[in-house]
Amino acid sequence: MRLLVIDDEQAPRQMLSDVLGLGSHEVVQASGGAEGIQLFGQGGYDAVFTDMDMPETNGADVVRHIRRTSPETPVISVSSKSQEDMETGCEPDAYLVKPYEITEVAPALQAAIEHRRSALTEQNT
Repeated sequence: MRLLVIDDEQAPRQMLSDVLGLGSHEVVQASGGAEGIQLFGQGGYDAVFTDMDMPETNGADVVRHIRRTSPETPVISVSSKSQEDMETGCEPDAYLVKPYEITEVAPALQAAIEHRRSALTEQNT
């Protein structure tokens, strides 16, 4: 899979990219929401991991952009806030709450893929 990892902080972005790379995924990194949207626009991503707490173009902006332009793409929210604490007005497919365990990454990706498939199936019925 080709994955996009968006985070304004280099260390967490690199760590997540390294973990995903262990799973034989091709990983592209973006250092912020605007860059992430630009890279996403070039196409070819199977899923996106985005930090939610970024300055300027935040993760909610990224999720809304992906929902408008590529509704079939799974999006995983990465944040220090729990799902219940986030009131972003966007709908990611799965959540990783910082700090997370490395073993949580692959299940979050799988959950996002399954959630996106289910959401698309419901829209088409």
